[in-house]
Amino acid sequence: MAIANRHLLAIAYSINTMATKIKHEKIDEELATILRKKRKKSRKSQEEIAHEAGIDRSYLSEIECGKVSVSVAVARKIAKALNTSLSRMIKEAESNLS
Repeated sequence: MAIANRHLLAIAYSINTMATKIKHEKIDEELATILRKKRKKSRKSQEEIAHEAGIDRSYLSEIECGKVSVSVAVARKIAKALNTSLSRMIKEAESNLS
């Protein structure tokens, strides 16, 4: 019986880990979408936002396309360049996923 319980716990842990990973991937995708929309709404180019954030334009493009995950530090810089806060963008992403 103990082996069966350990097996069930391992399965539950695996499912929880996969669900967490999926949630993180979805929020990354949603943040990328929000970032791109906010940049376009600001009528600034990727070059302008990247310059203000201190990152390369091609890196910003990869972030907007969801090809890479962004660090909190870089996300803050991008948010600042877009005249918003990272927390506001995260709240919007979470709201869109609910």
